[in-house]
Amino acid sequence: MEKERGYIEGYAEVMERLGGSEALLDRLLIKFRDSYGNSRADFDSCLSSGKLEDAYRIVHSIKGVSANLGLGEVWRTAIILEARLREGEYTLIDGEREAFFLALEKAASAI
Repeated sequence: MEKERGYIEGYAEVMERLGGSEALLDRLLIKFRDSYGNSRADFDSCLSSGKLEDAYRIVHSIKGVSANLGLGEVWRTAIILEARLREGEYTLIDGEREAFFLALEKAASAI
């Protein structure tokens, strides 16, 4: 029975990258969820303690993995937040931060 994968954008391209392996996709999605699904607290801790490069790295890592897995909403919101962080606008990111983590939590719950 084929799984519902409506949350993956460009499903055919994702499967091509993974050699058509549903099992590999399942493993990677679960690893993504387990690794990043609760990263909001880590990100906020980095910002509040002045570890700005670490906060940037969290978003950058999630951006790359989400792109490869077809998690388009996560990827798009990560691009915006990453750009704000890169520009040094750490105090003006509440809207971008919230959009990013809502997309991430939505993807994690869909997985």
